Amino acid sequence: MIGYLVSAAIGFFVLHLIVPEKEGMGPLTRLWCSIAAGFGVASLILFALLLSPIQDVRMALIIIESTVLVCTGAAALALRRIHWKAPAMDFFRDIVKDRFALVLAACLCFGLIASLIYFFMYAQVGPHGGWDTITIWNFRARGLFRGRDMLSHVFSPLLTFDHHADYPLFIPLTVLHGWLYAGKETFIAPITVSFIFTYGTLAVLMESIYRHRGTMGALIGGCTLLGIQVFHHTGAIQYADMPLAFFYLAAVVPVYDFMSSGKRSSLILAGIFTAMAAWTKNEGLSFLAAAALAWGVHSLFLFRDGKRPLLRFLREAFFFMLGALPFVTAIAVFKKTFPIANDIVGNGGTKFIGYITDIGRYRMIGGLFTGYFFQTRLYTIIPVMIIVLLCALGLRKRSPREKMYALPVALMVAAAYFFIYLITPNDLKWQVKFSLDRLIFHFYPFVLFAILFSLGDGLEHLQGTRSR
Repeated sequence: MIGYLVSAAIGFFVLHLIVPEKEGMGPLTRLWCSIAAGFGVASLILFALLLSPIQDVRMALIIIESTVLVCTGAAALALRRIHWKAPAMDFFRDIVKDRFALVLAACLCFGLIASLIYFFMYAQVGPHGGWDTITIWNFRARGLFRGRDMLSHVFSPLLTFDHHADYPLFIPLTVLHGWLYAGKETFIAPITVSFIFTYGTLAVLMESIYRHRGTMGALIGGCTLLGIQVFHHTGAIQYADMPLAFFYLAAVVPVYDFMSSGKRSSLILAGIFTAMAAWTKNEGLSFLAAAALAWGVHSLFLFRDGKRPLLRFLREAFFFMLGALPFVTAIAVFKKTFPIANDIVGNGGTKFIGYITDIGRYRMIGGLFTGYFFQTRLYTIIPVMIIVLLCALGLRKRSPREKMYALPVALMVAAAYFFIYLITPNDLKWQVKFSLDRLIFHFYPFVLFAILFSLGDGLEHLQGTRSR
């Protein structure tokens, strides 16, 4: 769709202005992150237009995006930020030289083909997506598309809590963006968005692992992600949990790049994608808080280079906020403009003390979590066994700063999710049953990346012995 090509081109130039071609981003990571960043820029433009008195939003959007495209493209070319280079073929050479890598590559190809077949078959029989897609994301996009006078209905406090009118607007605005360029409501827009984030997650995960841990790590990471059913199903039903998982991963990877290279452009990227997670779903707000807290602890207490830690932390925080500020501002404006109560705040908050002191709720959540995580249909035990095997091969000796960033973030996000379950006024078993698998998936890709990042000697030894 032409609208998504325009926004992707904007993202491409913006990303090159932040991270020049010669700095550490692989071509696939740059491609998918450019598309995501372009969607983010387009959503901010569209949000501002919806709040403005401009009547012809479609024409204004096309004019503004065309202007932004020309300006960012001219700036990137003038500053010589774009340099074409042939893609490295070492990945494929490593596969050809190693029989075990060939087996893993065959498994990866089989899993990817099966996933694509599942995705497009579901798109044929269920183009509207799943329940949340119908009642939350596309419902709001459709209301906004049909006219400014629908705003009061889309964000009405009379809507049931199933519509989650308090959720941020990234997904509805991205779908609306495609519809405005097309001039009509079409299933292609939400399906395209879901496809991009589903397979973008796989691409970013594999290439990020490859850059740090080589071919074997990338193949294992890809097979481990494709080995869980919830990855395929969440993408096929067009749920926002897939973009959220993508943003979690895209926010964590630049932090590890910064730890390795010290380039502050990585912190700007981390800020952009961390804030975009919060702009996607309310759960992203917990990730934003956890990431900021974890980074503060690392910068102030775990990194000792002889410099004043507070000054260094403030400098790093500045670059992080430079990327995050546009989306954080949009979230604040949205929450202030449409102060809608959610199912936690607006329904049952008075029972808070009773919920957190009920031991039975703790047991139910813990029991369902254990059952879901080790259930073959959702989170097969095989990927877990692969990780345990790799850990047994030996952890590379790395600084605590590098090994301990993602795990605290994941634990804090999980604790926040657990707390929301604890105080939900909805039927607890129903709530957990229909959401826990997707909540676990939010941090599955970035935790997988962090684990494989920490494995150095084991992966190198495994690939080295097999290549002989």
